[in-house]
Amino acid sequence: MNQVNWNNYACRDFYDELLAAPGKPRESAGELCNMLARFSAEELAERKTAADIAIRTMGITFTVYSEGAMIDRAWPFDIVPRIISANEWRKTEAGLKQRVQAEMAPCMCWKTICAFLPAFPTCLKTAT
Repeated sequence: MNQVNWNNYACRDFYDELLAAPGKPRESAGELCNMLARFSAEELAERKTAADIAIRTMGITFTVYSEGAMIDRAWPFDIVPRIISANEWRKTEAGLKQRVQAEMAPCMCWKTICAFLPAFPTCLKTAT
């Protein structure tokens, strides 16, 4: 049984949210790396296969419209969860809230206008 060896894992020219360097998990990912290290490569492959089969069986797909035939594809799924530290999540959450508020502002403005429409005199509503 061949265990996962994080010392052989090379994170090169990209940001890796799991490892800071070969064999060195990021602080927020230490527990996950320890848990994954208990699995053999074969066990991880079996779990990935099981997840892929479940996704196909449940019909979780998306359509690729740019390929002419509009092919349905199974949703890509990684069995290794992405770890987001509490500090990163606070920043992400604040940004998402700000984005939702900005996106909803025009809707809220329109709802406010519609709420006041009954108060306008009939001649103003029908004037052209």
